[in-house]
Parts: sequence; C-alpha cells; structure tokens
Amino acid sequence: MQLKARIRPEVARLLSETPLSDVQRLTEEPDEQGWCWLEAEVPNDQQTQWWIQGFGAAIDVVEPVSWREAIHRQARGVLGIET
Repeated sequence: MQLKARIRPEVARLLSETPLSDVQRLTEEPDEQGWCWLEAEVPNDQQTQWWIQGFGAAIDVVEPVSWREAIHRQARGVLGIET
C-alpha cells in the first residue's frame, strides 16, 4: 500500500532514524505550514493503521483515502461528533 502523509518535524526525525519501510521518501524540512512529507510502501494491515493513529495530530494521512476516512471517523467518534 502506498502511504502519503503530511507529518510534523518530530515524526520526520524519528522516521529518518528508523524508516517505516525499505521504500520511503521523506522531507525533513517543514513547509510553510510546518509539515514535512512522507511517502512509503507499507503493509495494508491493522497494525500499520494503529501505529499511524498513535501519532495523533502529528500525522495527516492523505492516501490511502480509506485510511484517512477511517481515522477521521474514529476522531469524530472520540469527540462525540455525529456525521
């Protein structure tokens, strides 16, 4: 699965030292909004999704869209926001 995400610099530093996968592209310098960019080939499994969710607001999944939507659904559920 191809993961594309905006990540905060502290996550970028972590992933530069311990890559998420053998196939990973990472920018370590933040953009104007303070985000770095991550692209990586990752397993399409629950463990990877849990790992991503563990970073909370420090990671913004762009693709796969299904993961992005699942994360947003879970966040709305935690906040008690109905959609």
